[in-house]
Amino acid sequence: MKDTRIIIYVLIAVLMLAIVWRGEFSGQGTREWNRCKESVFQQVVFGDCTLIYQGEQRPT
Repeated sequence: MKDTRIIIYVLIAVLMLAIVWRGEFSGQGTREWNRCKESVFQQVVFGDCTLIYQGEQRPT
């Protein structure tokens, strides 16, 4: 039982590191859905997008 917990904790730590690594070092910049003030649900359903930052390329 204790070994199973250690394995799960290690897998969670690896997943967290992979997410941070992908976000920081991918070179992709901000995702399109993160450029809007509205939630992703509101963007998809209503088509709303108010840009958070000035000078971004285009809303989703």
